Amino acid sequence: MEQEFPQSYSMTLAIIPENERDSDPAAISAVGRIVVEDLLSEGYTVKPIAAGQKGGLELLFQIVTTTLQTVGTEILAQKDVIGILSDLCTIFGAASPLVLRLFRTQKKQPTKEQEIKVSIRIDETEIEVSSSDVANDERIFHLAERFLAEHPAANIIPRSTVKVQARVPKQKHHRR
Repeated sequence: MEQEFPQSYSMTLAIIPENERDSDPAAISAVGRIVVEDLLSEGYTVKPIAAGQKGGLELLFQIVTTTLQTVGTEILAQKDVIGILSDLCTIFGAASPLVLRLFRTQKKQPTKEQEIKVSIRIDETEIEVSSSDVANDERIFHLAERFLAEHPAANIIPRSTVKVQARVPKQKHHRR
């Protein structure tokens, strides 16, 4: 049995070079453009954030969405037992559409030699994620368990600061 809860979430999206010393501004810009266009078409509010350095290689956006979040019974059952896992499931569930969108954007790129790397940072703790980590409620629950195992001292609450970060590798440009 699934239940729906209206939720409004705000998180930061950072698109950065995988290697700051060998970056590809065109690849970063392309990923940013595709992700922002897709998010806007899906009803998200996307606001650019000043990165603090002029001409920097980091794109920052504030992503806001208000949706009905569907939560499966497995997550609801755990909510009564372990509050921290519930908070993590809520955060990862809200971030999952954005994470999946980043991986889908990678598939739209003309050159796909290397994959982007996506991580979710909650306050001062971070975990790298794959598209399968956020594919469904059960996977989100396992991601929450993994996060808690890796960061047992983390103090997570539903309104923790959340940042989804995509590291974009330098693309090999083919000459025509």
